[in-house]
Amino acid sequence: MKYQNILFKNLVIYRFTQPFDLSATELEEKLKARTARNCDSQEFSTYGFSPALANGTSALVHEYGNCLLIRATKEEKILPSSVIRDRLEERIEEIETLECRQVYSKERRSLKDDIIMELLHKAFTRQKETLAYIDKDKGWLLVDASSFKPAEEITSALRECLGSLPIVLPATKNLPCHVLTEWLNYQTPAKGFAISYNCTLREPGDDAATITARNEDLTGSIAIGEHLAAGKMVSKLSVDWQEAFSCQLHEDFRVSQIRYHGIFQDEQDSREADTAEEQAFHDYQVMTYFFRCFLEDWTHAFGGLESHQSKPA
Repeated sequence: MKYQNILFKNLVIYRFTQPFDLSATELEEKLKARTARNCDSQEFSTYGFSPALANGTSALVHEYGNCLLIRATKEEKILPSSVIRDRLEERIEEIETLECRQVYSKERRSLKDDIIMELLHKAFTRQKETLAYIDKDKGWLLVDASSFKPAEEITSALRECLGSLPIVLPATKNLPCHVLTEWLNYQTPAKGFAISYNCTLREPGDDAATITARNEDLTGSIAIGEHLAAGKMVSKLSVDWQEAFSCQLHEDFRVSQIRYHGIFQDEQDSREADTAEEQAFHDYQVMTYFFRCFLEDWTHAFGGLESHQSKPA
């Protein structure tokens, strides 16, 4: 089996509102209703669940410590819009020349649909994978995604297989933008966190101006201080957590650009793996342990979860 890295690079975080009671075996049976497959000739895309660890294994769910790892695979056809547009213009020009008439919008849309169907069976395909795991003990669903769209795709597929998926986005007692602004303004990050070198500031409002600082010493930046004094808020802040990994904390509760180092890598290297499967097992054990600790510090930093989310009901 070829090793595929299962360490998450990003986190979209969901909270269960009810305990997740399915075992790994029961979840596996549910996911079999929607396994990954290749696109048929007339399909734009397919989406389904694939072996959790990597190619060469068969289990759709991998369990360790009541944490259930799953993987979804999306296959989609690549049809460049420029190719469709050029083919459409050729078809319209041909009709207008041979039939001496103008092609109007309704027929134009029909021609475009026909061209897309003609090109689909010739199109190249690409695959995108999304990893997620359910922490049954702590009531979290964590998705390795840098934006909400892929997270919503895998949660939607899970909901379809399970019939229901009682999850919500986290709700903390203090808003992340207020907490992160206070950290940067007063240089007082919560215990376990250290401010790094990147941040994004924004003015209040939907269409507000933003300022991004990269590779800058944020501990004594006069320019950053002036922006904060003018009322800008932190929407994204790079931090280091417990000398285990660095990441960016977002105002919408996402965590991105996770880079492992220090004690995380020490723990990762503490056991020699003879096979790719053993390496994946060990990496998953290390990651789930550290993420449990991180989420405790993360929720505490924002004042704790709202009472209705403090534990699955």
